[in-house]
Amino acid sequence: MPKRKVEKKWFGEGFQTRDVLFYKGSIGDNSVHRHLAIQIVIAPEVKVESPDFGIGTYYSGVFIGSLDIHRMLDVEYAEVYLIEPSSFMASMLKARGFDSGIKQLNSSLISFIRSPEADCSPSYMDPRLEQILIHLTGPDGLKINISELAKTTGLTSSSVRKIAQKSLGMSLSKWRRWSSLKSALHFVSKGRSLVDAAHLAGFSDQAHFTNTCSEMLGLSPGMLEVLSREQSSHETCLDNTR
Repeated sequence: MPKRKVEKKWFGEGFQTRDVLFYKGSIGDNSVHRHLAIQIVIAPEVKVESPDFGIGTYYSGVFIGSLDIHRMLDVEYAEVYLIEPSSFMASMLKARGFDSGIKQLNSSLISFIRSPEADCSPSYMDPRLEQILIHLTGPDGLKINISELAKTTGLTSSSVRKIAQKSLGMSLSKWRRWSSLKSALHFVSKGRSLVDAAHLAGFSDQAHFTNTCSEMLGLSPGMLEVLSREQSSHETCLDNTR
């Protein structure tokens, strides 16, 4: 008789701020994926599988760059930070040589990441790009024509693409998918159904939401829904404030 695969569950709690998605708890099953955000995992021992770097073991903490393909192996307890590439925290990491790849973190960087100042300091962004991002974070963000939106700021679409790539570390089309996914996670954490969350976040249908979630987080929306219920039972959930 073939052995039955034992599912490794996620169990923990988290919150959401403007620039960070935070989770603490056990790391369970996840498929190969790549975040548009920078990922930091802090734990005594972390194993990460990557087609580019193989299976690596990192002690105390690990940095995973934006768009670096990977899969987390099960960890009993960890702190996980998904950091916006345009944030102050990301710029500080980049200044210290942490801009891409999968790398061991040192103790001083771990202390910085855990400090309140890391997620509170302002980061500069071209105000014209900020105006565009405000429109793209709405419920119709995935449907808006970026070229037409660029004209309202006096920029050409090519100029917007260059500014976005420099400020966000990714294209606007990728960024708005990531932004919509974060919105959907927020709605799920507030008790909305997966169908409602997908609709409110602007996804065209449930399949679009599911595919984006799997690609960018390595998890199914159903797993996130279960995790959200567990968080609610502990009176914690993803939120917009600490």
